[in-house]
Amino acid sequence: LMATCIEKIDAVFSDDYVASDSSDTLTGCHDEAEAELGTMINLIWVMVCTVLVFFMQVGFALLEVGSVQAKNAKSILIKNLLDAGVGSLAWWAFGYGLAYGPNSNKICGGGFFFFSDA
Repeated sequence: LMATCIEKIDAVFSDDYVASDSSDTLTGCHDEAEAELGTMINLIWVMVCTVLVFFMQVGFALLEVGSVQAKNAKSILIKNLLDAGVGSLAWWAFGYGLAYGPNSNKICGGGFFFFSDA
């Protein structure tokens, strides 16, 4: 997409460019670039939220370890590690499909389970 727009811009600024009366050379590049920017902003936001959720897991682990005896700290940390692992697998299996799958109804998605066809 961006390469096509850059080629069009280079063509406009070349020495042998002749403007056509029918249409502008850069038509459509702005809309495509704006859509791509929106997609990138959404992707960055999802990644930031993912990092926040994992920091929340660390906070829960610290809270739980601080409220038990020292001899039980290792088992609490292992429980929190398994909790994060099982949660990640559950998101891979079902969460992505429910959040971003094709809308079969107005509440949640209905496809892309186990990242199939994604």
